[in-house]
Amino acid sequence: MENYTSDSSDSDSALRTLDLSYLALDNEVLDKQFLNTKNPEQVDTLLLSQNLLTTVPANIIRFINLNFLDISNCGLTSLSNFWADCPLTCLIAKHNNLTNDGLAKDFENLVNLRELNLSGNRLTEFPNQIFDLSGLKYLYLGGNRISEITKDIWKLQGLRVLSMGNNRLTEVPCTLGQLKTLQALVLCDNMLESLPSSIANLTNLKTLSLHKNRLRTLPTEIITLKCLTEVGYE
Repeated sequence: MENYTSDSSDSDSALRTLDLSYLALDNEVLDKQFLNTKNPEQVDTLLLSQNLLTTVPANIIRFINLNFLDISNCGLTSLSNFWADCPLTCLIAKHNNLTNDGLAKDFENLVNLRELNLSGNRLTEFPNQIFDLSGLKYLYLGGNRISEITKDIWKLQGLRVLSMGNNRLTEVPCTLGQLKTLQALVLCDNMLESLPSSIANLTNLKTLSLHKNRLRTLPTEIITLKCLTEVGYE
């Protein structure tokens, strides 16, 4: 059942991809599969999308060098607390059934995480656990039911992409303007009626997506954004 690909001609030492996606496996079957995986310490990429899972299989802790995890489209209701000492840099858990209560409480252990994709779930609030991810650069929360971007968004000082399209946002906090490294801001398909003038402080912003909102005007300060090359606005 295992489908490995190697990153090097030296198959004994190379880190590998374990692809178990599109197999409709449940938690019990996957846990047994993980127990039988040879040299789990050599696996750095794990693809589990399109299976039948309610939570992250417990035996995933055997993959001590796991760098990339895609667990999308599995029906997840919980991201269990297995993150201690996990070197994960990319976690993709989009199109599941995750609510705020179903998110792990110990995200702070993911000190290496750079990309988090929780799009297409059932989140109603901006997850506070995310603020423990000091190294986060790419955050995707589109297609949820989030009504507010918390004022603490300024804490994500390394963020380059913030994607929150197709939510229920009615306003944007002025503190978002403190994200000096932000390059792409996606706020389309919401209920925004205005934007704060502090958006002009996003001096590295290249892409601004605002279509399908209730905006009648944009802050005039936007014209000072010299890096801005793409604006979606209707």
